[in-house]
Amino acid sequence: MQSLIKNEVYSEKQLRKFGLKKSIIANIDMDVYSKGDKVYFFESLETNTLRLFTIISQKSFYLK
Repeated sequence: MQSLIKNEVYSEKQLRKFGLKKSIIANIDMDVYSKGDKVYFFESLETNTLRLFTIISQKSFYLK
């Protein structure tokens, strides 16, 4: 499987193909996907595509 690379542009279909699942998170102005122990943040572009912004550990994301 190809890995995601920062600053590359992806469609939602490609992200699903990589096995990422979209998460609905309140108060975050980004598209959030998860897979395994990683959380992926994407910025939405005008071309209906997404650019990878950052990847963090799921533990870090859900700390309260």
